[in-house]
Amino acid sequence: NGGVSSARNVGIEAAKGEYLLFADSDDYVEQDMVEKLLGGIGNDDIAICGFHHHYQGRDIVRIPEVPGQSGEENFLALYGEGFLNMPWNKLYKRALFDGIFFEEGHKIDDEYFTYQGVMNAAKVVCDPRVVYNYRQRASSVMQSPAAKAQIAIDRIDFMAKRREKVLERFPELRREFDISFVDALSYLADYPDNTEESIRLLKYYARRYFLQRGNTFPPRYLLKAVFLMYVTSTEKLLKRPQAKKPSPEDYYA
Repeated sequence: NGGVSSARNVGIEAAKGEYLLFADSDDYVEQDMVEKLLGGIGNDDIAICGFHHHYQGRDIVRIPEVPGQSGEENFLALYGEGFLNMPWNKLYKRALFDGIFFEEGHKIDDEYFTYQGVMNAAKVVCDPRVVYNYRQRASSVMQSPAAKAQIAIDRIDFMAKRREKVLERFPELRREFDISFVDALSYLADYPDNTEESIRLLKYYARRYFLQRGNTFPPRYLLKAVFLMYVTSTEKLLKRPQAKKPSPEDYYA
């Protein structure tokens, strides 16, 4: 009863085979998913499959494409396509996660974990067959007010931690992840479920970013947006019109 991260960590520690595969309790897989991914992974480190995203009667099909020939290119491609954080449509060589576990105590634990193993992958193969089914339910516990408030904090926290770890491994991606981070600070200021604590974190990371030497100077429109967020009172930020919540189509755009 320790939660999904605790359960997954127990599984990782108990695993003795060559591969790891994760599936969420709400989801379901096609009967031959493992067979197909095992057949395609070969000498590669990760095999990724297509999936159905089921949400409120809609069914979106997502098929990955990773054209890169190096670990850095694969990582950047998965990041750009929105596949970097989800652990469940992939078969991994277990060695990728040597010493890496899910960070417990979060509502969006996947974001703290998956990218760390992907950074260790030299080769990634994509299988266009749709053999995983991701189900997002409106009645999910993740939709409760308490969960949404924690998610607001988790999103800011994981993006800051991910940026730092990515830049340690791939310093040549600094501009890409610097600009993405500043953009996220601006975007998350309009997150519908912000709290005083999440706004405080946004301002903390904004100030920290601009005080650190070597960080990329953002485009003027982002600089202005983050500056306005920083100087606007928390009370006003929580009361101003909130951004429209993204639809599943927006999430994968």
